[in-house]
Amino acid sequence: MILFLANGRHDDEATLTTYSESLRACARTIAPTGGSIITARDFHTARFQAAGGWPGYIAEVVSGRDFNTQQPHCDAIVLPVRDIGKGNRDIVAGCLAVSKPVYLLEDGKLARVARITCVDGRNFQSGWRVTTIDDVNTYAAGGGPGR
Repeated sequence: MILFLANGRHDDEATLTTYSESLRACARTIAPTGGSIITARDFHTARFQAAGGWPGYIAEVVSGRDFNTQQPHCDAIVLPVRDIGKGNRDIVAGCLAVSKPVYLLEDGKLARVARITCVDGRNFQSGWRVTTIDDVNTYAAGGGPGR
């Protein structure tokens, strides 16, 4: 299983290392062998130009396949933060539309993402927030509005 770590565009090397280590520590909960991780930074470097820009790049992440093996470029998306930018919002929306799994990595655990909400559409770096299935269930059980 290939896990796409949807890091922010401006995350530095130390931040990427922290996210990757945290994901490796809990990846077996969704991938029996732990899977392999590709960061958004590395995938962007490898595929953005060939994809012809943002729309093509997003389509590559959501539904692209390796030409030779016909295996998906990634099997699941993992968000290391709850508040995301426009690029990751488009990726998450595309994945949710085709039922590709999206997870939030928070407090050392992976939670399945249920939806995204715009909190500030003018903020292209963190103007959207993800809600997990656990958040929805907590709210439905009377646990308050959640996040």
